[in-house]
Amino acid sequence: MEVANFCKQSSVVRVHELEYLPPRMAWELFCSKIFQHDDEFGGICPPELENLSRKIVERCQGLPLAIVAIAGLLSTKPKTVDEWRKLHDSFSFELESNPKLISITKALSLSYNDLPYYLKSCFLYIGMYPEDYPIKCSRLILQWIAEGFVTPKGDETVEVVAEEYLTELIHRSLVQISRSSLSGKVKECCIHDFLREMSLQKIQELNFGQVLSQSETSFTEGSRRISIIKSSPFDVLEDCYNSRVRGILFFETYGPGYASYLPECGFHANYKLLKVLDLEGIRVDRISKSIGNLFHLKYFSVANSIVKMIPRCIEKLQNLETLNLKNTLVNELPVEINRLHKLRHLLASKGTKLQEGIGSLTCLQKLYDVNYHYKIGSGGGAADEQMLELRKLTQLRKLGVCNLKRGDGESLCECINEMKHLESLMVTADYLVGDYVDLESLSSPPEFAEAVFGWTIIEVAWMDHKTMKSSETRNSAFVSGR
Repeated sequence: MEVANFCKQSSVVRVHELEYLPPRMAWELFCSKIFQHDDEFGGICPPELENLSRKIVERCQGLPLAIVAIAGLLSTKPKTVDEWRKLHDSFSFELESNPKLISITKALSLSYNDLPYYLKSCFLYIGMYPEDYPIKCSRLILQWIAEGFVTPKGDETVEVVAEEYLTELIHRSLVQISRSSLSGKVKECCIHDFLREMSLQKIQELNFGQVLSQSETSFTEGSRRISIIKSSPFDVLEDCYNSRVRGILFFETYGPGYASYLPECGFHANYKLLKVLDLEGIRVDRISKSIGNLFHLKYFSVANSIVKMIPRCIEKLQNLETLNLKNTLVNELPVEINRLHKLRHLLASKGTKLQEGIGSLTCLQKLYDVNYHYKIGSGGGAADEQMLELRKLTQLRKLGVCNLKRGDGESLCECINEMKHLESLMVTADYLVGDYVDLESLSSPPEFAEAVFGWTIIEVAWMDHKTMKSSETRNSAFVSGR
């Protein structure tokens, strides 16, 4: 997803675009609105207020409308450290309740109302994330897809269309880029505090969802999505019998003295129409067998948890498209995974072992980060069987394999040569072994967006070939271009 190129292509489209000021201009605007006509200060912020003032301006994140409104509010208050600290510390509350600031969210609603229908739900979904939360774009767009917000277009994959949706929101300045890769792909994004406040109002008005936090734990009947932030109690989920809920998201559940857990009784049975269940970062060590009741589930994540195994009943989730097990304690996938024929994204923990039959998952777009050298099945020729299984995954866009040995290069190359859509490759070997992996058998330099070689010795002649858009070496012992 290259923002610059998309914006050029979309420049003929007239959109309601927000403008943002660089830090210096934002500061000058703030000072001019408060101190310019004050004889006592002569247009200059007094030293004792400068630190707090800069923090307040920073919260406005360069949005002129916000800067002017906040400055107007402060101009009516005594110019003392105590008064300004009160506003800084109660920023979110003031935004919700102060009549002088409510007009900001009303004005920002114009940008939302101007959105085409297919972007409105996507934008509101971002509001379900916590304030100032670094949103991984890959996580967000897969949730959009699972919710049914993204409509396939022509020959493009639904993932590519979802990336275009995100780029359009960025082009309209409703979403900001937090982090990009060297190749220009947007990795993380966020939204302005004022825009999030506006989105939360829309979320409530439309029954789009509900954000439950320490200050609000009561579930509202009719909400179609639930976002649980920090130490909100899980018993609200047990007590809620609402078949309309389509998505449940958990965030930051590691509050001090707070033990996170999943209700074992009645939880899954209450949400049979659930499409998104995101438990990323939650402190659970097992997945209840009742997960098999969620027939409509399309997105399931237990990433960054202490889950140790996947129950065999996972095979009941016949609509599952994304299974995220990154940074868990799962080291082997059950063979039942191979029956999830709609699975498109299988994100495993480093070195997770596959089972015989993985080649049946022909819809896979991502397979990452799995053990290449695991013996599948029984009897001889296991390595050849492994290669034959991977060769069937011709739709892969991203492949990550680890634990490669010296003799695996040729078989890996045979697999890669069948993957005509491959954009990202990660190859990892145990650096203690001292082996190198020979990728010279590739028929031609692939059009990778990125190639990552970690803890291994790679011998490949086309490393600096002009068709390589970018390459990255991470924790690499040695990379050789011959």
